[in-house]
Amino acid sequence: MKIPFLDRIPGMRSADGTPRSPFVWVKYVLIAIPVIALAWNSYVIIPRGYVGSTSLFGILNPQPVLPGFNLINPLSRVDLLQTFVMPKKVTAKAGSHDLQKVTTAVTVPYNLIDSSAPIFYREYGTIANFEAAILDPAIQESVKAVTANFTATDLVKRRETVRDEIEATIRNLVATAMKSKGAPGTIQIGRATLDNLDFTPKFAAAIEAKVKAGQDAERARNDGAKLIAEAEGESQSIRAKAEAEAYSTMEMAKKEADAIRREAAALRDNPDLIELTAIGRWKGKLPRFSGTMPVPMLSNPASK
Repeated sequence: MKIPFLDRIPGMRSADGTPRSPFVWVKYVLIAIPVIALAWNSYVIIPRGYVGSTSLFGILNPQPVLPGFNLINPLSRVDLLQTFVMPKKVTAKAGSHDLQKVTTAVTVPYNLIDSSAPIFYREYGTIANFEAAILDPAIQESVKAVTANFTATDLVKRRETVRDEIEATIRNLVATAMKSKGAPGTIQIGRATLDNLDFTPKFAAAIEAKVKAGQDAERARNDGAKLIAEAEGESQSIRAKAEAEAYSTMEMAKKEADAIRREAAALRDNPDLIELTAIGRWKGKLPRFSGTMPVPMLSNPASK
């Protein structure tokens, strides 16, 4: 029996031209399928921002699979873990040192360390498990412990100090918990932020009024200092003006006194200068007199 399409396939006829059974190729197909499957599973591509954790028959490989193309054991299992920085927002209710109720909103960024991802996966499996078991309780405990050391007013005034202490407490609690689980240094805690501080409406209004009163007092002090500075400046200006006028008057008095001394000396040394001065000052009018009094400047000099 001739089968046309089989004649075109190499190896489908024996040396004597007898057609072979098509089922002879089944064994080759059965061999090729697992070989292709193994080749397909012998590599993995890890995307950026993730790291792979491999395990073989339940035994974890401590070496991470880094982003990019990687050859692996085709029988291994690969789990992807995210290494991007992830923000964790938590709202915690606590009490201040002066027993005021305060609700604090905190954001704590964290990320998984690439080199220790397999160890983290061995202990926690997923990021969600880590947050529920370690991070959330650490944030709650830190907020309560720190806010209890500050009065409600100090929580508002010293906001940065409160944030720094909350962040430091979170770091310590997380580090202690990870060390106890045999996974130290697998998580890195970033810079925490103190998003909001909410008090009861009555106390919030009291804090706002107190802050406003402080601002008004500071403004009044600044205004008073400005008025004092202006008064001192005006006083110095008046003082300088008075000193200048006094100096001018004193100089003028000195000049007049000097002129009088010179004039007195001149009159003492030259008696005729008196009549000469009188003639220089005469305006051409004779003075009125009675009796036999001599007329000044008209008396005969020979009669003296």
